[in-house]
Amino acid sequence: MTEAEVDQWRDQFEVPDAAELAGGEIPDPPQGWADWTEWAAEHWPSCTADG
Repeated sequence: MTEAEVDQWRDQFEVPDAAELAGGEIPDPPQGWADWTEWAAEHWPSCTADG
């Protein structure tokens, strides 16, 4: 990464506000899915509880 790329990233970066840092509320998974882990495992098989 060049210094110019770092400068470009800095220009686009927005400091998180207090609500973002607190974690906020995570919405429920899409209908038909028990939880986000199950949804993710279906969409990305490498994303399982084991790995």
